[in-house]
Amino acid sequence: MISPPTSPGVCGWRRKRSTAERRRSSCPAGWRCPAVSPTAADSRCGPEVRWPDEGSRGTVLAAWPTPPVGGRLPVSGAGARRYDVAVVGAGPVGSLCALAHARRGASVALLEANPNASKRLAGEWLHPPALRILRDFGIELETQPRSAEGKGFAVFPEDGSEPIVLRYPDGSPGLVCEHETLVSRLREAVAAEPGVDFVLHARVRAVEDNRVTYARNGADESLTAALIVGADGRASTVRRSLGLWTSPRNCSRMMGIALSGVRLPLEGFGHVVCGGPGPILIYRLGDDSVRVILDVPLGHSPRDLVALMSDSYAGWMPESLRPAFLEALRARRFLAAANALRPRATYGSPQRVLIGDAAGHYHPLTAVGMTLGFGDALTLAEGRGFRDFTNRRLRATRAPELLAMGLYEIFADHRV
Repeated sequence: MISPPTSPGVCGWRRKRSTAERRRSSCPAGWRCPAVSPTAADSRCGPEVRWPDEGSRGTVLAAWPTPPVGGRLPVSGAGARRYDVAVVGAGPVGSLCALAHARRGASVALLEANPNASKRLAGEWLHPPALRILRDFGIELETQPRSAEGKGFAVFPEDGSEPIVLRYPDGSPGLVCEHETLVSRLREAVAAEPGVDFVLHARVRAVEDNRVTYARNGADESLTAALIVGADGRASTVRRSLGLWTSPRNCSRMMGIALSGVRLPLEGFGHVVCGGPGPILIYRLGDDSVRVILDVPLGHSPRDLVALMSDSYAGWMPESLRPAFLEALRARRFLAAANALRPRATYGSPQRVLIGDAAGHYHPLTAVGMTLGFGDALTLAEGRGFRDFTNRRLRATRAPELLAMGLYEIFADHRV
């Protein structure tokens, strides 16, 4: 594959052939041309790209190819299931990883086993670096109904003293966005990306060497890729294929409750409320919705959770939210998920790389998961080699990891 182009220009290579010839032909530099139209007599690869004149040789001087208007081209033909990169898992991190590689010229397969998994209780808070990354990829979330700006966090001590306000530096904004909406927007971008084959309902059964075998529509299929990326979460199949530990170390249970028609004491901030059996995280999620996340210690029976939340958490809730909180509990309007810990110790191997939660994960109170995962995806797409990727990510994640574990010890570790 030709090295990524480095300077912009205008395409000088024009195809003046029949429609059938245009469909069969390829750029003389060896690149797929994402904007070749099956009907236009004079096609270009996009306004930002300059190809060498026909018959010339050498490095392509161009910016990344732009998507075609009104559709996408298949990456692989019938029976040719070979890719540069295969990404397992189409959550936020896996979807961004597929986009990052495709926009650097790679052919990418993105496999997702359960498209409805995005409806679960999962990450919704984006720190400023994660928000900037999404904007760079053209993913705008600010106008989504279930989103709100995040200015930082406010810690409410258990002694009732004034909250400790922790603003983001330089006024940089974060964003809260409903997890399902975030995943949906990223998958829309993936589906429109010419360099990505997005395969839904593909449950990976085995990863061996450079081959991924998966079940889809009752039949086994397979593909090969030079690089296989595990972005498939805590119970990662790619991680398991490397012989690495995948059993979760659950530390607590997370209960999520949506409240309507309420105001926060400090609008625009995530509220960390101390004093109950576990910390409470509260943030706005749209104009008329507030999300409450309770950290519940292990050892409580599911049938006792409503009583526990009513008796032991409600008293610590801000007064403006307490009536709506109790009403939601009576109506049993809440979601549940397990909190687990796994520090980052390995990123896999040169052929099978782990990113996001598949590499490591922390207590969700710190909201660092997507920010670190997006950083994994971008660094890997730069293609500087596995050793360089590993060294850079270990350096970049060391401080956030220590902070996340420290905050867990302070707010949410029920062992102390």
